[in-house]
Amino acid sequence: MHSKNIVQAPSPAAHPRGCSRWRRLVLLLPLALQGPVTAHEENSVLIQQLTTQIAKTPEDASLYLKRAEMQRLSQHWHAAEPDYRKAAELDPGLAIVDLSFAAMWNDAGKPAKALPLLDRFLSREPASAEGYAERARSKRMLKQWAGAADDYAAAVERSTATDPELITNWADTLHEGGNQAQAIEVLDRAIARSGRISSLEMKALDLEESMKRHDAALRRIDTMLEQPGRKDSLLLRKT
Repeated sequence: MHSKNIVQAPSPAAHPRGCSRWRRLVLLLPLALQGPVTAHEENSVLIQQLTTQIAKTPEDASLYLKRAEMQRLSQHWHAAEPDYRKAAELDPGLAIVDLSFAAMWNDAGKPAKALPLLDRFLSREPASAEGYAERARSKRMLKQWAGAADDYAAAVERSTATDPELITNWADTLHEGGNQAQAIEVLDRAIARSGRISSLEMKALDLEESMKRHDAALRRIDTMLEQPGRKDSLLLRKT
């Protein structure tokens, strides 16, 4: 007889690159799986269980939203889309549907479809750091550099903790839009505020070198060499 495994959410490895980490919260639905399953099987098993639950309670918007997210994890965009729409229809007050649906369009490489949803979400949830970060992702994909940078700034301002990935994306957007010096300023402010975060320091060093600011890059390397940890790669870059 098989034991029961309780699965609350897919593993982080199941999430496509660029997918917002906050969206894992949408998937927090305890489901009992009959017998052990592999990571490859997990999504399809959970989708089947959600489908069974929906058949029993077809008016529960949250179940459609969770199934849509599971379909998104499998990159089944066409299957996910009607579930997002059904969730919105059943519960118009469930603002996170707009955010999740928009993020799916971003994942699918269709940011123009995401923007109206994100505009509506942010009109309802103007304090949402996640909403601004997702809209910044849309605008960056559309090469709307100034708008994307402004949204990343708004997301960082509203974040409760330093998120190196968010700051790096902001700096990259500024760099892509031709504002390299401002990108370094953003990184340096974050480093000064939050302490020596290696990923931010390395990003700033990369930008210094790309701008051929060799003296500034050498000073940054010297500062980084004063910190504990392996220094081989830094010493190579100094030569």
